[in-house]
Amino acid sequence: MQRPAGPVTALPALRATGIYENGFVRVAACCPVTVPADPSANTDSILALAREAAARHAALALFPELAISGYAIDDLVLQSALLDGVEGGLARLLEES
Repeated sequence: MQRPAGPVTALPALRATGIYENGFVRVAACCPVTVPADPSANTDSILALAREAAARHAALALFPELAISGYAIDDLVLQSALLDGVEGGLARLLEES
């Protein structure tokens, strides 16, 4: 492999005071244990992981889609009881975050 022509410039030194001051963000990729069609239990699992991410100074915690509903099958996802539970779980997440 041939080296590119021209001067080589050094990267600027990073200050050791913190990652956020240097343009980095700590992100938590969360994988909650989900129970199909149990938004209450799934919300508990999500909140526990969100709290752990916050304790570890994550700026952002990511969760999989349908984590509140628990990846229920299509027929179940369209039932109003499950949708109401998911909306309640989402409201709880908003309230506690």
